[in-house]
Amino acid sequence: MTPVSRIIAACLALVTLSTACTGGEPPEPPEHPAISVGVAPTAAAAPFFLARSEGYFAQEGLTVDVRIIAGGAVAIPELMGKSLDLAEADYVSTLVAYENDVPLEVVGEMYRAAPRAYGLVVPADSPVTEVAQLKGKVVGVNTLRSTATLAVTRRLAGVPATFREKPYPEMTGALAHGKLDAALLAEPWLTNGLRSGALRQLGDPLTGPAAGLPMAGWMTTRDWRKTNPRTLDAFRRALAKAQHLAATDQEKVRRVLPTYTKLDQGVTGEVTLGAYPTATDAAALQRVADLMLEEKYLNKPMDVRKLLSPASGAGEA
Repeated sequence: MTPVSRIIAACLALVTLSTACTGGEPPEPPEHPAISVGVAPTAAAAPFFLARSEGYFAQEGLTVDVRIIAGGAVAIPELMGKSLDLAEADYVSTLVAYENDVPLEVVGEMYRAAPRAYGLVVPADSPVTEVAQLKGKVVGVNTLRSTATLAVTRRLAGVPATFREKPYPEMTGALAHGKLDAALLAEPWLTNGLRSGALRQLGDPLTGPAAGLPMAGWMTTRDWRKTNPRTLDAFRRALAKAQHLAATDQEKVRRVLPTYTKLDQGVTGEVTLGAYPTATDAAALQRVADLMLEEKYLNKPMDVRKLLSPASGAGEA
């Protein structure tokens, strides 16, 4: 083979490899490259911020406007009002909304609970030493009727308590000043509060029946998905890369946490991380719906598969 022939053969091989890696023709550009996305400042959102810092969104032709929210429940009105295109989904509030005919769809999974990734905490000097002593007390959660309240309700096992909304970054201060008696904290806010010496952990509600529970996903409206299938596919492709990165490189996660939580690297370097699934598991999500039915968050059984958006390219489904 002549030198010129070798060069031509090498170029053809590269073209073939490139085509194989991208699955053939490059994807069509998104219908709307500028999107608004709501996320809560917890470890669950790390893949989203990795997708930004690693350039995955840019590679897909997307420009993402980030809106920090307290939790998925507060994003639902913004999705319906079209001030957000996609948002972090709290599964409990999403399923409650769906039961009440709000046309939401789950388009991807973000995060699942793991031991010590969440904690039920009290002030360090609190006389409360066991869950039963929370009778009549005020428990802080990031949003009401959420996965947080479901988990704490299960842990309370009939002990009557009052839930009060408070964003995660404000919970340690609210506990220290007597505005809350206890709270459910997610990482990295759990480690931050415990490390400060202001808090003491009472237990982990995300164990037992709630172990490994799906905690957060991505949601949008049915109409937005139908009119923006290529935009959604681009978002999913970027997040798929980031979810895989988060699942395989925890140090990357720990390094990105300070960029959106504003917490010190000394704190984020000690956090306990949950799981970053690389695919949506309908059976795992069904566990959330079944627990909700047991705790009367839902009025009737629900098949969660009805909420799951088609995998890709289903603009008119």
